[in-house]
Amino acid sequence: MQEVQVVTGAFNAEYGQALSGIVNVVTRDGSNEFHGSVSGFAGDYVSSDTDLYENIGDINPGAVKNLQLDLGGPIIKNKLYFFTSGRYFENGGWLYGRRSFLFDDVGYGEGGRLEVVNPGGSGDSSFVSINPFERLSGQFKLTFQPSTTIRLTGNAIFTREQAKEGLGEDEHRYRFIPDAQRNTERNGRTAYLKWTHTLSATSFYELGVTNSVSEFESILFEDENSPEYRPNEFLDFRDPLNTSDFIV
Repeated sequence: MQEVQVVTGAFNAEYGQALSGIVNVVTRDGSNEFHGSVSGFAGDYVSSDTDLYENIGDINPGAVKNLQLDLGGPIIKNKLYFFTSGRYFENGGWLYGRRSFLFDDVGYGEGGRLEVVNPGGSGDSSFVSINPFERLSGQFKLTFQPSTTIRLTGNAIFTREQAKEGLGEDEHRYRFIPDAQRNTERNGRTAYLKWTHTLSATSFYELGVTNSVSEFESILFEDENSPEYRPNEFLDFRDPLNTSDFIV
């Protein structure tokens, strides 16, 4: 970003039907000089409270990592410039569950009632992160300025996020059956083209077109016909005896 403007009232006509407030973000341009940067950090979550935060007693420097880079410069000096940037962020999470139960441990018992048919669990008791997060984002911008009064800019921005289903208030609901937690993915793409013509020291006009696409997916298995999917009556089933404290 090059500039951020926050407008809370008295909007210009260019902002259309805005009602409450506007955050106007101006992205950076290239210039006649090549410039770039690379930055990053890494870390981990550590706690001695193993009753609440299992599996984070040891330090893993790569559990959380962030890498950012940008590069800009001229394609044709004094006429055409480019600027590109990207960021990768991964968080392994700080909440872990144990794979104590699998889907087949819940079924129909005697009398046709839905219950835990294998109280001992058939999982391998391995630790599984229940709040991992990964994001990849970037942009590419071209700026064409054939004269001091005319400017044409094109920008493409994309974002991809992958995570587990939001935990909400009951953050340990998947503590003993983490495989029942859905995987979520968000993808966003925005592209715009803007023409700016300065008529005088006090007046100018802009013409622009923008295309935005946003996608969201929440699935348990990649195959929508997977036999591991349970019938609808299994949805939000909780062991009535609270012996396993899990929801399917």
